[in-house]
Amino acid sequence: MIDFPSLFGDSFDQERLAAESDERALYIARDKVLKRNVALRVQLKGGPHRDWFVRETEVLAMLAWRATSCTRSTTPTCAAS
Repeated sequence: MIDFPSLFGDSFDQERLAAESDERALYIARDKVLKRNVALRVQLKGGPHRDWFVRETEVLAMLAWRATSCTRSTTPTCAAS
């Protein structure tokens, strides 16, 4: 079990642990800013799949940032993307 507040600070309220393996844990949490439930996956230890996990996390973060930026924006460029 991880120390959820030390990892995510005050940004999320932990709701429950959805799944856990030796390498990863998946949490359901409440995003306090977006006011919606999110899934947070945590890499617990290094291993052969860590590089893939890091790359996937970076790509998903870019996609989420773009979607969030467009949701909060009124600029026409977001609608066209």
